[in-house]
Amino acid sequence: MQIPWGLTAVTVPYNLPGIKRLKLTPSVLSQIYLGKITTWDNAQIKRINPGVNMPSTKITVAFRSDGSGDTYAFTNYLWKISSDWRSKVGIYATSVNFPVGVGGRGNDGIASVVKSTEGAIGYVSASYAITHGFFVAAIQNAAKKYIYRTCRTSSRRRRRSGESRRATRFTS
Repeated sequence: MQIPWGLTAVTVPYNLPGIKRLKLTPSVLSQIYLGKITTWDNAQIKRINPGVNMPSTKITVAFRSDGSGDTYAFTNYLWKISSDWRSKVGIYATSVNFPVGVGGRGNDGIASVVKSTEGAIGYVSASYAITHGFFVAAIQNAAKKYIYRTCRTSSRRRRRSGESRRATRFTS
């Protein structure tokens, strides 16, 4: 028996003054969270963001220091798309030892790090990002399209995967 308890989308907020649209590939995102890409003017980031003047600012990774469903969803994604993540971090869970970055307690903790640190990047639920006015990165999907993750895109994805319509309920 399965009892669904929620459906959310995890977004990737960032703090890069003057940059309102940012694209990231799954590979680039995992390399950022592994500490392999450390500045915003990295050639891989510049290549997928043509015409955007990427600063040489250091990337500060923000992550949840407490256990959370958002951490589970985010690390599950990194685990699925990155063999480096699987070999170096090895797990996806509600609480993970991130190889780099600054921990914050709850979505408020991540939000505080991202808002107060130029060059920061984090992960929070879509509803939290919308409520707090974050700019969020568009992440490339399997069809090579850049998607801004929202509750609507997560709901469409769920329907395409065949999950029960009754499993969806949004609460505030």
